[in-house]
Amino acid sequence: PLPITLTTEFTNLTVIIPQPPLVSLSGWMVNSNFTTGAYNLNSSALGLSLELNPTNPASLVTIFTTSGPRLSLSDYAYVNVTATGTDNARVLLGFSLANGTSVDLVNWTDPIMLNAAPFDLTPYAGGVLRGDFYVAMMSSNGTRASVNITGITFGSVAPVISFIPETSRVELHVVGIF
Repeated sequence: PLPITLTTEFTNLTVIIPQPPLVSLSGWMVNSNFTTGAYNLNSSALGLSLELNPTNPASLVTIFTTSGPRLSLSDYAYVNVTATGTDNARVLLGFSLANGTSVDLVNWTDPIMLNAAPFDLTPYAGGVLRGDFYVAMMSSNGTRASVNITGITFGSVAPVISFIPETSRVELHVVGIF
């Protein structure tokens, strides 16, 4: 007996591959407890620019942020840093874990090495980032030194992929067969 209604349901899966987490470069502050030289800091969404004018051979400047991502390091294998700077700049980059441990990821390296390769996070798998990051800089020869960081991003060998199911329904009204 006509008319009849046929209903078909199907599910589409939308694949979500999120952008890798990054450390915000705006809102960084100087830690005066660990700063012993004249400095200039420019911290914005576009980058982090730090300059040191040493007042003695041991001068350094230390900056930090508490607005970094809070991530499980089991999900990420490396950190990429995009940086330029003077040849005499020596940079320390680190973060804290939720258990209170501090990790110096980059230990007094120059901007070329800072920029050259990803930094391995696998020794810290199981750890959770607390959200605070720090950068310290000194001059290797006692003259003005600078570093410009335009990215600190976390990466994984296999990206974290999620799927969003969406069910659709189509109704067909049959009123006659010819």
